[in-house]
Order: sequence, then structure tokens, then C-alpha cells
Amino acid sequence: MCNTLYANRISCKVAIESIILFNSVITVCRFVSISDSLPKTTSIKLVEVWMLISLMQTFADVILQTCIKYSINLLEKNKRKIEGKAEKKLASPW
Repeated sequence: MCNTLYANRISCKVAIESIILFNSVITVCRFVSISDSLPKTTSIKLVEVWMLISLMQTFADVILQTCIKYSINLLEKNKRKIEGKAEKKLASPW
């Protein structure tokens, strides 16, 4: 997604973070409006479970994106390191 839609990685990261933040705000607003209209009870309502799962999914998406980016950066770094060693071996006759 980031390679085709955005000119650089920084604008892509900002766009993804903005979407995630917007999603969280909308989810909380929906929860508050629905929760206010329901009768007050001491037991856990299905709406509260839905809210918790929705927020956990958003948080898990952020963690997953971070892990993917870290893995890609680590693989690229190792690839450059291996290519650098191969070039040194080819350049040096000894």
C-alpha cells in the first residue's frame, strides 16, 4: 500500500496512524452513544464486550504493523550486510 499511494514512507506512516486513531475515536463515540441509551445494570453487557474487542483489534493492528516493519527493516539490513561481504570478497584477490 505504501509503495504505490505515497511518495515516501513518512507520509505513509502518518496516514496509517491517522486512520487507526480515527477508527479508535469513532469506536469510542459509538460505544458512548449506545451505552447511554441502554438501561443501567451491574452485569457486563454485550456492547461492552464489543467495545473491548474493537479496541483490542485496533491495538493489535498497530502492534502487527510495527512487527512487520521491524522484520522488513531487519531483513533489508542483513541483506545489505551480506551483499557488502560478497563485494569485498570479489574485490580482493586474497
